[in-house]
Amino acid sequence: MKSCNNGIEEKSQNEPKATQFMSKEHFQVAIEDVASGAIIPPEMLAGLHSVAHLSADVLSSVSELVSNLDGLTEASEVEELIKGCLPDGDEDTAKELFRVVRGVDNDDVQKIVETVKAWAARKESRSTIFPEDVIEKLESNLKVLAQEHASISLMKKADRLVRDTGDELESIKFICDLRPVFDNERERVDALVLIANLRLRYMAQNGERESCELALTEAELLKLKEKTEEAIRKIEVLKRVASSLKDVEQEGGQE
Repeated sequence: MKSCNNGIEEKSQNEPKATQFMSKEHFQVAIEDVASGAIIPPEMLAGLHSVAHLSADVLSSVSELVSNLDGLTEASEVEELIKGCLPDGDEDTAKELFRVVRGVDNDDVQKIVETVKAWAARKESRSTIFPEDVIEKLESNLKVLAQEHASISLMKKADRLVRDTGDELESIKFICDLRPVFDNERERVDALVLIANLRLRYMAQNGERESCELALTEAELLKLKEKTEEAIRKIEVLKRVASSLKDVEQEGGQE
């Protein structure tokens, strides 16, 4: 699969950066947003801001990379390839670009632009983040990134098949600690209990970000590991079956 890691010319320190990522703290929800009934997630605004500041070189490289994707590609692999298109290799920007490529269609562009315009108009300070020229650049860049590509269309269809029956996992975090068990007089520690706190953050089917937490004992953690390894083995078998079916289809097409 073609990478664009070497397709970007080095910029001098006096030239503008090819990407400009602002953290979500710059886009916090204000009382004006609540009153308007149109609240935009800070993560979305941060991503759109980075899209608006893509250089022409990076935009061209990402578009070419996506056009050259072959078949169904793992999301993490595409993110890594996009990251290779960025001179600074910024992971946050790569994730946001992939989110746009995968989730935005041409029909969505105008609505997104109007939403950003409305957000910027609610507070004077926001006009410095999304001035008119940046909004215009956002629109033109979105139109390039939202072009239809066979591999992305296939990925969207696969996503729908997966998400029709479940939510989208965004992050997994473990926090392990020791919890003391005191005696009845609370004078000494009789034992220590090992706990692994598992936090899952996910995007629910209603579009809301949610999370759940589980406190796992060592035995439960080992059981989770066992079930995870079992699922991975099943996936490997299914991948071999899919590969065999594809080979049969190609052989049939050559006759």
